[in-house]
Amino acid sequence: MSLKTIIKALKRYDRFLITSHHNIETDALGSELALANWLKANKKKFFIVNQDFVPLAYRFLPGIKSVFNLPKIKSDLKFDAVIILDCSNFDRIGTVKGQIFEDKPTINIDHHRSNENFGNFNWVKPTASSTAEMIYEIYKASNVKISKKIALLLYTGIMTDTGSFRFENTTSFTHKVISELLKFKIPIKDIYHKIYESFAASEMRLFCNVIKDFKIDKSKRIAWLELELGLLDEQKSKLDLNDAIFNILRSIETVEVAIIFRESKKKDSVRVNFRSQGKVNVGKLAYSFGGGGHRAASGCVIKGNLRQVTSRVFKRINKLLK
Repeated sequence: MSLKTIIKALKRYDRFLITSHHNIETDALGSELALANWLKANKKKFFIVNQDFVPLAYRFLPGIKSVFNLPKIKSDLKFDAVIILDCSNFDRIGTVKGQIFEDKPTINIDHHRSNENFGNFNWVKPTASSTAEMIYEIYKASNVKISKKIALLLYTGIMTDTGSFRFENTTSFTHKVISELLKFKIPIKDIYHKIYESFAASEMRLFCNVIKDFKIDKSKRIAWLELELGLLDEQKSKLDLNDAIFNILRSIETVEVAIIFRESKKKDSVRVNFRSQGKVNVGKLAYSFGGGGHRAASGCVIKGNLRQVTSRVFKRINKLLK
């Protein structure tokens, strides 16, 4: 489906529920907030709700107080259509699914190659660096003015989803978009600092204590860390802890795949995040477990305890590394 068709769909309805995947991050949040502002410019009503709390590290984003987590959703919320952003399949929106009725049309906007085209209207663009880059295209194609606030939201989403423009999903068009956004003189140093460089002293001590327990397989091609329930809680942290851990594990010269296993609050499942140096497509790997992501970065939630889940994951990775 084309960009033009998606814009027509967005203009067709008046009230929207906007959501994204669980374990929310800045591409999803930046895209939600930027698109909400586009809807406002087109005299539309919206309500942003996700399964999870917004982590502290992301609460500097303009308009973030308009983002709710599910327990705070208004019981009298009324909407004509649903917009799902940055989500490869419907299940990844988590418990927000329970708020969406079958008669409500769904607009699916995403850049993941594994997207299942689950919406009534689907604009999936795997060549885009991020969903935020796609929201930029909506602004440009519809001649809605981009403000400094919108530029900050889009820049943050693109910057984080490209690994600060280091990942292979960074294209010449990505740099063209960033070049335009930087004309607004957004505080790029402050954005980076707030997301990646804001450890409290107590968090730094805990991080150092945890990272020392990383493991590496006999081939020295896989490095991983197992986190018990409650350790390094991103909702209470001011730093993107996953990225901080992966920066360490990926810097080991022989490592091709880095993994973080994190016990879920439900205790019968484990959240798994992957990073790859390129040879292993961890996007497909996560998708095989019901998750999603990119070739070099992905995640999923797998039922079972830590021992069971790590066994299943390594069995599949070892096949991919042969």
